[in-house]
Amino acid sequence: MPEGEKMWELLLAAGIPSVLVSAIVTGCMKRLERREKQRLEETKRREEDRHRLELLQIRGTLAAMSLGEATATALKNGHANGETEQALAYEQRVKHEMREFLEKSGVEHVA
Repeated sequence: MPEGEKMWELLLAAGIPSVLVSAIVTGCMKRLERREKQRLEETKRREEDRHRLELLQIRGTLAAMSLGEATATALKNGHANGETEQALAYEQRVKHEMREFLEKSGVEHVA
């Protein structure tokens, strides 16, 4: 066998497996990167949802406090002067926002 043919056989024997391994590794790396990107996006979305829920819970607490204060004032004065109705409307609005958010997020058994 001539020297040139041996050289080509050696190059082919070494080159083909190397190219195949390189292609497989590249494909696996791209797949891993895509999975990591999806995981990071999901983590970010969950964090944003958690933040929104915390804000709604704070607003709900403030609405309940406002309603309690308006009720106490109305009882003390013996009549409601509009504060109670406003506080009740605010509380109901916040409650509905929270319910819609929880339903959208997939949380069940919301009262």
